[in-house]
Formats: sequence, structure tokens, C-alpha cells
Amino acid sequence: EGGSTHMGSAGEVVRVVSVCSGNTCRSPMLQGLLQGVWLGGVRDRVHTESVGVRTLAGRPANPCAVQCVRSRGVDLSTHVSTPVQELQDVQGVDLFLCMTDGHKVTLMSDYKVLEDRIMVLGIPDPVGGGEEEYEVCCQRMESQREDIVCRIEDIIRQKEDQVTQC
Repeated sequence: EGGSTHMGSAGEVVRVVSVCSGNTCRSPMLQGLLQGVWLGGVRDRVHTESVGVRTLAGRPANPCAVQCVRSRGVDLSTHVSTPVQELQDVQGVDLFLCMTDGHKVTLMSDYKVLEDRIMVLGIPDPVGGGEEEYEVCCQRMESQREDIVCRIEDIIRQKEDQVTQC
């Protein structure tokens, strides 16, 4: 009964982190789509971030990635890359959206992330390709939109259940 009155409390916000290799293409594209377009009514309940498992900090988003999501209402022009090593409170992340199994393995082996907090999307790296490869990448993300949003909504419900049980 009282759970809905504390929607903004840090304990109830769902942390979702998109993970790719360089954090200049796939993971920022997905983060932008999630926060900017897909989450709709639960946007205020979700904190999104993106990281790369093999990157340096401060690199801008790939121009093809910027263009691809711009056509979907997302602005990546100010994005800069973040290495996974700089992610705060890795164990506090509710869901990692990994582009490949390799990213999942890195999180599990190097950062001791539990498998049930990882969803692998199977999206190949478009780096080196042209606008067409980035468009295919976006389309593959969009084809998984329902599954991703459903998983996030399930986590929100689980957190609400934990609050009401206290």
C-alpha cells in the first residue's frame, strides 16, 4: 500500500547498463533508445547507463551510431565512452544488457556479476561498416524491445513486492 508513495527512492530505481566493446556504438545506441523512446511510463523508475569492456574513457559516439538513432528521436551527440572499470557499484546493477556472449563472460569472470542479472542480445559489432550496418544493428535492438522492456518491468515489480513485504 505504501510502496507507490516512494517511487523516487534510490532503493526502488532499476539500474540498467548496456554493455558492448567500445561504448561508442551499440551500448550507447541501446541506452538512448531505452531512456529516450522505449521506457515510456516507467522512465522515471529506471536509471540507464552504458559501458564498454574494451575502451578508454572519453571517446565520442561513432557518427553512424549518432545518425542511426537520431532518426529515432535520440541524441547521442554528447555521449562519451565509459570503461566498465569506471562503473560505480557493479553489484548494484539490476540488469546488464550485453551485446554478445563475450561481454557476458567478461562481466561474470572479471566482475563477479551473477548470470541472472545479464541478458545477451546477440548483436554483432557494426564498427567498420557503413550506415546500413548501423541500421541493421538498430533494427535488431528494436526486434528485442518487447523482451527488454518486459524484463525491466519484471524487475520493477519484484522491487515493489520487496517493499510491500517489509
